[in-house]
Amino acid sequence: MNKTLKIINDWDPMRFLARDAPDDEYEEEARLIDIILSQTSSVKELAIGIQNNICNKMFGEDFKSSFEECVEIAKKITEP
Repeated sequence: MNKTLKIINDWDPMRFLARDAPDDEYEEEARLIDIILSQTSSVKELAIGIQNNICNKMFGEDFKSSFEECVEIAKKITEP
């Protein structure tokens, strides 16, 4: 499991894993986050991408996490 997927799984923004979803439930989202990460080193830009380009598009209205929460996840992902 790559770092991004582990962080997203730990976050479990949609609480899928808490309801016994498979460990690869967020694999596509992690892959898309890694693509954004390859294009920027900015925590803010990554957080915007996580919130707007991935989670809002993938989960729609059901995604309730705040921008600040996305920033915290982006910080974890960009940490060495």
